[in-house]
Amino acid sequence: MRNYFKALNISSAAKREEIAHALRPNSDVTHSLSEKHLSDAQEILMHDKRRQVYTNNVNFFQTLHEAKHCLATPFAVDTHQWDYRLEEFDCSEHESHANLSDVEPNSDVEIPKQL
Repeated sequence: MRNYFKALNISSAAKREEIAHALRPNSDVTHSLSEKHLSDAQEILMHDKRRQVYTNNVNFFQTLHEAKHCLATPFAVDTHQWDYRLEEFDCSEHESHANLSDVEPNSDVEIPKQL
């Protein structure tokens, strides 16, 4: 889902109307997506419950990422090995950039219609 938000150049907190606007056929960015990617983006991003779960997870991971940085402050006490446990939430900048042109759509994987 993150890749579709990035490829469409919209925020992961975008509202349904913003997503629909970005997905319109004559949009500046939709021409760069394959028909399959565009279809998948439409199905995934316009599904309100699925998008809400994703938004909740993004907010949770961002909170954990910020918490990891708090451990570096002078008064922080790393109880329960939090620095180690939060290591996976310290992603690099390049991981968050989408390039769907390098991704082959996989027709073998079926995306569930409902959560």
